[in-house]
Amino acid sequence: MSNHKRIEILKPVGAIALIIAASSIACLAQTRPNIVMIMADDLGQRDLPVYGNTFNEAPNIDKLATQGLLFANAYAAPVCSPTRASIQSGQYPARVGIFDFIPGHWRPYEEVTVPHHEVQHLPDDITTIGDTLQAAGYKTGYFGKWHLGTKPEHLPDARGYHKAHMYAGGGFYSPKFVPEYKVPEDKRLSEVLTDMGVDFIRKNKREPFFLFVSHYDVHVQLDADRDLINKYLKKEKN
Repeated sequence: MSNHKRIEILKPVGAIALIIAASSIACLAQTRPNIVMIMADDLGQRDLPVYGNTFNEAPNIDKLATQGLLFANAYAAPVCSPTRASIQSGQYPARVGIFDFIPGHWRPYEEVTVPHHEVQHLPDDITTIGDTLQAAGYKTGYFGKWHLGTKPEHLPDARGYHKAHMYAGGGFYSPKFVPEYKVPEDKRLSEVLTDMGVDFIRKNKREPFFLFVSHYDVHVQLDADRDLINKYLKKEKN
């Protein structure tokens, strides 16, 4: 019998609920839990062994699942910017006003078009989960893909995160960041982001922290190290 606990999520957490939860946590003083959120762009639920995939391997995610919860029913936005806007705000993407990736697929002569975004960034009046946890006394960090605006006033370090490095292109093997971050030559993007997260935890382990690591793998471009590619090419297909 599986040790996994299962929980059904019927609707996203609202912004008010986020504020109440964080305020309640603030009252607990030294008992406030540390929070680590890891997001993998374009990773489908059925890509993971814990949800029944018998070909892919994800031993570390398997381990996390045995120690926590598996979501069995949840709403999801189909593309990146609406998903991120929803997570940061605790609101549905339509309420935030972001329906497609920023800048979007706007094609004015198509018979069916997507709505215009009112703004091409997370709206300024949104209180983010980072803002809320900062107000509750947390040290907050954000590393990786943001895709909610590129001007300085729209970046993570202006939207509730004490420490942030936004991925700004360059590919998996020569990533660039804003603010600038010196990347070791022998590390790919996923390793660099993980290292950023580990460093943040080490520096802030004596106080409550909220860490958001936003991975770009397995989003296109679909790059991988040669030994990993060969492993799966040789693996028996189900």
